[in-house]
Amino acid sequence: MTEYKLVVVGAGGVGKSALTIQLIQNHFVEEYDPTIEDSYRKQMVIDGEICLLDILDTAGQEEYRQGVEDAFHKLVREIRKSKEKKGKDRKKRKRKCCIQ
Repeated sequence: MTEYKLVVVGAGGVGKSALTIQLIQNHFVEEYDPTIEDSYRKQMVIDGEICLLDILDTAGQEEYRQGVEDAFHKLVREIRKSKEKKGKDRKKRKRKCCIQ
């Protein structure tokens, strides 16, 4: 069984816990109760495979902000690199196809 570890981050009061509970327990929590930190586990079927989700619901603390921004920027850079590489690979393949 594949296990996915997820961390839910964001500013306080934006709905991290509400969305997490909606996913785990299938009901929406309307009242706001500030989270310190909670963890959840749920077995789900993802792409036809039984998987285990291990979710950490963090507090909306300022200390997480810089880490989230850094991770976001790194992710965007990696996606761009991947797309650039795929674009170069396509150009190489197209040239080879045109020569044949």
